[in-house]
Amino acid sequence: MLKEVTKHFSNLPIGIKIGLGLVLVFVVFGIQAFSSYNSIRTTSNAFKEFETLSRNTVSVLVIDKNISEIQKTALAYGQTGSSSIIQKMNETHEMISKRLSDVLEKTSDQDRRQLLEHMIVLLNSYGNNIKALKRSYEYRSNMIENEIPKSLEEGMLSIEQLSNSLSNRPSPPNHRILANELRLAWLEIEIATYHFINERKYEERKKVKQLVPKMKDMISRLKLKSLDRQELSELEKIGATIDQFIGVFDRAVQSNRLYLSLLNVVMAGQAHEFAQLVERLRYETIAQLEDIASKGDERVTESRQVLLASLLISLLLLGMIAYYYEVSISRAINAIVGTFRRLLEGDFEALVPGAERQDEIGQLARAASAYMEMSKKFEDAKVKAEESEKLKSEFLANMSHEIRTPLNGILGMVSLLQDSEVSDKQKHMLDTIDTCGDNLLCLLNDILDLSKIEAGQVDFEQRSFNLQDLLKRLEGLFSNLADRKGLKLTCEFKSPDGLEFVIGDEVRLQQVLSNLLSNAIKFTDSGEVKVVIESRKLDRESYMLDFKVSDTGIGIDTKSREALFEAFSQADSSITRRYGGTGLGLTICSKIVFLLGGVIQVESQLGRGSCFSFSIRLSRGEALSHNAKKVVDYEFQRNLTVLIVDDNGVNIELAHLLLEKMGHNVIEAYQGLQAVEILEDQNLWVDVVLMDIQMPIMDGVQATTTIKGMPHRKDIPILAMTANVLAEDRERYQKAGMEGLISKPIRKRDLQKAFSELAENQRLPEPPEENKRSA
Repeated sequence: MLKEVTKHFSNLPIGIKIGLGLVLVFVVFGIQAFSSYNSIRTTSNAFKEFETLSRNTVSVLVIDKNISEIQKTALAYGQTGSSSIIQKMNETHEMISKRLSDVLEKTSDQDRRQLLEHMIVLLNSYGNNIKALKRSYEYRSNMIENEIPKSLEEGMLSIEQLSNSLSNRPSPPNHRILANELRLAWLEIEIATYHFINERKYEERKKVKQLVPKMKDMISRLKLKSLDRQELSELEKIGATIDQFIGVFDRAVQSNRLYLSLLNVVMAGQAHEFAQLVERLRYETIAQLEDIASKGDERVTESRQVLLASLLISLLLLGMIAYYYEVSISRAINAIVGTFRRLLEGDFEALVPGAERQDEIGQLARAASAYMEMSKKFEDAKVKAEESEKLKSEFLANMSHEIRTPLNGILGMVSLLQDSEVSDKQKHMLDTIDTCGDNLLCLLNDILDLSKIEAGQVDFEQRSFNLQDLLKRLEGLFSNLADRKGLKLTCEFKSPDGLEFVIGDEVRLQQVLSNLLSNAIKFTDSGEVKVVIESRKLDRESYMLDFKVSDTGIGIDTKSREALFEAFSQADSSITRRYGGTGLGLTICSKIVFLLGGVIQVESQLGRGSCFSFSIRLSRGEALSHNAKKVVDYEFQRNLTVLIVDDNGVNIELAHLLLEKMGHNVIEAYQGLQAVEILEDQNLWVDVVLMDIQMPIMDGVQATTTIKGMPHRKDIPILAMTANVLAEDRERYQKAGMEGLISKPIRKRDLQKAFSELAENQRLPEPPEENKRSA
């Protein structure tokens, strides 16, 4: 039963397997999440309760501190009596009341609430005492600052009046003495009174009580003396003032006692009681916090145990799922990947495991098997295609060599004959041979260009060149041909932004424009041919260049335009018979323009002319230095000693005649080994070597490598003179140490150009006199 279930599960799609595994994982994680949520919620509630208790405790402690500050402020109020102090005390009391009410509102515990309610009652009583303190202070201040000074002043005034009365009439000296003693006693009472009030010296209060009977005794003795009615009246007034002062003094003492009792006993006692309640509340809060912490620890321990158990279960479950997926899926995929890796390494016989499975792995394995079969077929086809491409390349190379070699002799000899004295008829025949040879050479070059483009072997240069110079060269190349046909040739460059130099492949661009311009002149019998280049600025450094070549020639019909850019295709066969051509030119132009990032378009009307156009994007270039400009005049005046190396006698004879006619000395070698032996002579001065490539015993590349290995010949310039001119051939010559290439057939202008470039690059130093030898 279990085996059948396992087999059925194995055949399920991978998505369902992964889905079931994820569901199981989500269930376990859901249980963990629920447990964690309950634990977090319980802990969060405990933290909230803990936070509330802590905040309430802090608030109560702050209230206790504020009560102490009020008590201290009350002491300061007793010294200054400032209304701002009493106002501050009232504000602080209101703030404390509000804070205590907030704490009570947030407290749920009944015991704590009872404590807080008691504290509120105590606080309200304390607030009433603040008001009573203000009233008591004001009454006390009135007694001390107004009533007592007023009573003392009235008594002193009465004593002064009695003294003045006794002084204004004759009286016994003892009367005046008693009056003075009475004044001194009153002054002592005044001094003792202020000492008692201001300095709280209770002995001064006792002194006041002792001086009052003494003064009354003095008044009684004065009454026994012979005094008139006014003096007796003054004595009575003094006695009444003393009695009044004693009453005021006793009330002041009583008010001061009440004020101090209220401040130092009642309010201080309430503050102390409040502090005790706060301390009790604090202890209860601490106990409650400890209880919360204990319960929290228990809950955390329980949650930790639950989480640990669920985590272990989850890890075990995930391990089982991962192991199953590793065995059932990952290993199977890795096995298929290994098969593909062996397939990429070329092992087409590797077995693909898992093809018997019914899930996606089985589908992938069966697809891999099918892919392996197709790959095997593709590999066979690739090998055949590479062999075919290799044969094609070898064929083109051999064709180029075999055609260029006899063509080299034909065109070379024709060129020599053209420079000799011949009749006009003979000159016409030589020109015909030369033209046919050039056409054959052009056909050969077109075939090679098309082959390189289709093989992706075309490299484009990126260097700065002048567009105006490009048009001038085109005009110079085709002006004579246009004049012979009576056509007006116009080359125009339009640049609103003053663009002169751009960066691109000038040679390929000239090749395209030359082909289009050549076709335009070829197919135009009257009218004009026009080349226009316009620039449009795209951004700071980029321009879009629009090229147009238009004519007033025979035109092209709509049907012929569809196959215009196909290889070996022309508008119709009559055009081929009338104008000639291979039909490769436009195909090559179209492919070059496409590789440059553009597309050639054609607009034409039969009998009215055609317009070929394309647009490419180029970057602004910089002006070329004088040394970077192309050499146009290839006239080379110096006489050189040239070593010709070629296994073909016709080629040697032709090159010898051309070089002698140009004034150079010539040394001949008929294969590479002979050239090596000649150059081993250190006393022989040779300026340049013209080296053929395909030679018996030792070919040109081997000979060049050997010559460059000679210490006294490492700087000698060697030019390849060959019919093998494909890109890979040029690269091979350059790696061997050759400085350039002269393609067959050999022309005088090609030799002049090659020698001029060597001289410009300072590769043709003057030979020392002692090393010069005649060939």
